[in-house]
Amino acid sequence: MEQKVELLPLTNDYVFKRVFTKDGEEDLLKDLLSAILNIEIKEIEVHYIELPKFIKKNPGVKTKLEQWLWLICGEEGGKVEMAKKENEKVKEASEVLERMSMSYEERWLYDQRMLRKMDEMSLKEHAKQERTRRTD
Repeated sequence: MEQKVELLPLTNDYVFKRVFTKDGEEDLLKDLLSAILNIEIKEIEVHYIELPKFIKKNPGVKTKLEQWLWLICGEEGGKVEMAKKENEKVKEASEVLERMSMSYEERWLYDQRMLRKMDEMSLKEHAKQERTRRTD
């Protein structure tokens, strides 16, 4: 009789920890991340952070790790805003998250504003090129 094995989804935190972070298995995680990011990863350091404990400790935003964790936790006394000022990548990620959380109508309005801005910049650049061409 064939034994049926139940596969747990990789979203399961326990499975992820068991597969990728057992002692001596760091190579599996490096290989997975290398494949996803399409870059070679020579070393990796894994941190397990319990977000409720992190929030309770209430650290600043001095390190990149703290900046990213505040973004993950959400707004907590302006820490996300401070993290965005300190780290351009956190700011970019925050903007992406904001766009992703918009309703269909909000996203449509946002896209229309962005298209209008691009059109204005294009018109200004074209006018500048025309002035330069005429003065030559």
